[in-house]
Amino acid sequence: MTDARKTKIRKVGLHLFRVVVVALILFLIHRQHQEYRAAAAVEGLAGITLGQAQEFFSDATAISDLADDGSQIVTGKDGRELGYVLQTSPQSDEIIGYSGPNNTLIAFGAEDRIVGARLLRSEDTRDHAELVMEDGEFLRSFVGMTAEEASQLEDVDGVSGATLTSLAVAEGVVHRLGGASRSGRFPAEVPMEKVTALFPEAKRFAASETLAGLHEALDSNGAVIGYVARTTPTADKVMGYQGPTDALIALEPDGRTISGLAVNKSYDNEPYVGYVAEEAYHLNYFNGWTLERLAATNLVDAGVEGVSGATMTSVAMAEGVQARARKLIEPPPLGADAAGRSWSPRGRDIGTVIVVALGLALGLTKVRGSRRARVAFQLGLIGYLGFVNGDMVSQALLAGWAQNGVAWRFAPGLALLTGAALLVPIVSKKNVYCAQLCPFGAAQELVKHRAPWRLKLPRRVRQFLELIPAMLLLWVLVVAMMRLPVNLAGVEPFDAFLWKVAGGSAITIALVGLVASAFLPMAYCRYGCPTGALLNFLRFNGRSDRFSIKDGFALALMGVAALL
Repeated sequence: MTDARKTKIRKVGLHLFRVVVVALILFLIHRQHQEYRAAAAVEGLAGITLGQAQEFFSDATAISDLADDGSQIVTGKDGRELGYVLQTSPQSDEIIGYSGPNNTLIAFGAEDRIVGARLLRSEDTRDHAELVMEDGEFLRSFVGMTAEEASQLEDVDGVSGATLTSLAVAEGVVHRLGGASRSGRFPAEVPMEKVTALFPEAKRFAASETLAGLHEALDSNGAVIGYVARTTPTADKVMGYQGPTDALIALEPDGRTISGLAVNKSYDNEPYVGYVAEEAYHLNYFNGWTLERLAATNLVDAGVEGVSGATMTSVAMAEGVQARARKLIEPPPLGADAAGRSWSPRGRDIGTVIVVALGLALGLTKVRGSRRARVAFQLGLIGYLGFVNGDMVSQALLAGWAQNGVAWRFAPGLALLTGAALLVPIVSKKNVYCAQLCPFGAAQELVKHRAPWRLKLPRRVRQFLELIPAMLLLWVLVVAMMRLPVNLAGVEPFDAFLWKVAGGSAITIALVGLVASAFLPMAYCRYGCPTGALLNFLRFNGRSDRFSIKDGFALALMGVAALL
């Protein structure tokens, strides 16, 4: 084997090693965060406090514990029910805004209409979340709607400066109410004896986080032995002799095959309800049927007959069960995402994709030699990607996505930009993002050489300054894995473009970086940017065949991540 071939193999091997190290660090951040969320789920969702409820119910004197469906009833001095509250978590936890999920309180009045909403917790960047919380009109757009009306809402105006976060908050409300809203007619809780009548081995009963609209029947080991669906609120308008019936549909562990029915509560008359509840033939008639079969069946042609002496009540119950089956198998609209909502790219995302394409063309072709084309692109980049969209790769973004997953739905353009930033250096010798697609990098390039003289730093000062990006990467890793209450957007200047949400730290770094770049070309990129340091570490270059101090530091970071 020739020396040149050995060098090439060593270069490719070390390059792959660097990629794997970065991927493992991201994986460890993700795994640790998911373990934290799993532990939090075991502890259970914290209930809404009376003080929080009084924001929407000024006469409230008491609030109930969390029911199985996540609701809490709010009552006044005389014990009269004033309304109830829900939280969007955990059902909407998979909906990622800019960098993380959100939890929103939704308050319903006595008429089962929304009287208010409030953002309780956000894993998005602090500045974006605070802007959403401070906006007086955003969540008020849901006020006056029923749960069904809110669940069908398609267009919500986002909060300027926090578009991705606000749209994710609204989508969380829509998703929560689309799958698990509380009925205003029937109790929130299902008595455990009703569940054990369907599943004798059941020891616990809880809302399913994976199958919308269903509850899990769990045995003593916490294993799912079946599911239960309630016909409320779908069948609340299906009247028997004198009112609707809330029936329970027992489903086998596949979540699709019926294994029994039971009456939970009914507004029909006694003794008719009692006759139906005790008639085994009627309650077991659909056993072995799939939801799809029941939904497609003509009940009259199938020979479904009423219970003798309670015909109207039993037939209404069967119709309600069929209506619920149809609702459960209702397919999501074409292009729906994991949350069940239709998806289509917005104008901002199409614009970002166009900018990325132009940036790649400028950075990977001979067009980059044209100064006019380059300056024109930089001005457009700063204006559109910076001030208008705020789409930039940052440590806050990378840490949030490593923890919670990529926000494909709300930020497909930003996801493409991030993918290009990470992948292009790996497969080429060019860090196109830093050189062509970073608005702050473009701003530095436009101001360089503008000062009357250039600053020359002593070698020791340069060596010290070059340690800053590495130390910031270590700090970001510690914050992300230990869940420290630190705003990671404040360690970089990128939020300064979104001046409505920018903190003082980001603005200060941006101003200092631009002034320094006038005297020391690309000063922030060279001595302050942790994101640029990460992308340069992944860049395939002529010295990729040599194990360097940067490789040793990357291994140290991985060790810290493993220990944490």
